[in-house]
Amino acid sequence: MSEQKKIELRERCALCGHNRYEVIYPSTVDFSKHLNAKIFSARRMPDRIHGTIVRCKKCSLIRTLEIISNDLLSKLYINSRFTYKNLTNNLRTSYGRILLDAIRYTKRKQSFLEIGCGNGFMLDEALKIGFQRVSGIEPSLEAISRAVKTIRPLIKQDILRPGVFRKNSFDVIAVFQVFDHIPDPNSFLKICLGLLRCGGILILMNHDVESVSARVFGEKSPIVDIEHTYLYSQNTIAKVLKKNGYFISTIYNPSTIFSLGYFLRLLPLPKELKVVIEKSKSKIFDINIKIKPGNLCAIASKK
Repeated sequence: MSEQKKIELRERCALCGHNRYEVIYPSTVDFSKHLNAKIFSARRMPDRIHGTIVRCKKCSLIRTLEIISNDLLSKLYINSRFTYKNLTNNLRTSYGRILLDAIRYTKRKQSFLEIGCGNGFMLDEALKIGFQRVSGIEPSLEAISRAVKTIRPLIKQDILRPGVFRKNSFDVIAVFQVFDHIPDPNSFLKICLGLLRCGGILILMNHDVESVSARVFGEKSPIVDIEHTYLYSQNTIAKVLKKNGYFISTIYNPSTIFSLGYFLRLLPLPKELKVVIEKSKSKIFDINIKIKPGNLCAIASKK
C-alpha cells in the first residue's frame, strides 16, 4: 500500500461528533514525501510542515483533517530520533514542578506511569519524589536506548493500547507533550481511566491553542505541526476529559524553563539564523529563562 493510500480524512470531531468544520490553515505537506521518522522526532527544528488544520463549527475543537493509519504512525514513532537530550535537565525541572503540584490531588502516591516517557528522565524524577513503583511506555527505540541502565528496564517499548498494563494499577499517570499527538483521544482517555485506581489522577500537559503565543504567531507557531492531530484549549480539554468520565481538579498555564537558545529556536525566525544559534558555542544561549510559553496543564481524577 502506498503512503498516500494510508491517509484518510478525519471527518467527524472527536469531542462532539459533528462533521462540519472550517479550514483555518490549508495543508503545506506532501504526505508522500514528508512521512518519515525525522519529521516525527520530538523537539526537532520547527519545520512549518502541517496538514489541513480545521476548527469544528459546533464545539470549536481544532484538529488536523488528515489521519495517518495506525500502522504507519506506529512505525514513524518507533523509528523517531531522540533529539532533545540536551533539554532534559530543564524539562525534568519543569515537569517535576507540575508533578509535585499534581500529587496534592491524590491520597495515594505509590505507583506512577508516564506515557511517552522518552529516555525516562521523569521516571527517575518520580522515584526521587517518592513513588515506590514507576513505569514508562515509549515507542521510540532510540529514546529508550538513551535511558540510564537503572531506568531502562522500567520502560516498555510500545504504544498505549488495551492490555499493555494491568487495570487499576496506577495512582498517577503523566502525559507530557503527548496528548495532542493522539489520533483517537477518546480511546486513549478510556484506557488511562481503566489503568487508574479510584482517586488516581491523570496529568495532561500539552500546547494551549488559545495561548497568547499561538494567537500572535498563528500558522507560524510551532504548535501548528504535522504531528499534532488535535490542538486543545482549556475549554475543549476540559470537555473531552468530562466526556470520558474524569473529574476536573484544575486546569492552568504552567511555567517552563528554557535555555535562551531553545526559546529562540521556537520563534518564527529564518531557518539559517536558527542553525547559527544551534551551532553557536556562546554561553549566552545557555542562559535559562522561566516563562509561560503557551502550554496548558489539566489534572483530572478517576471518581
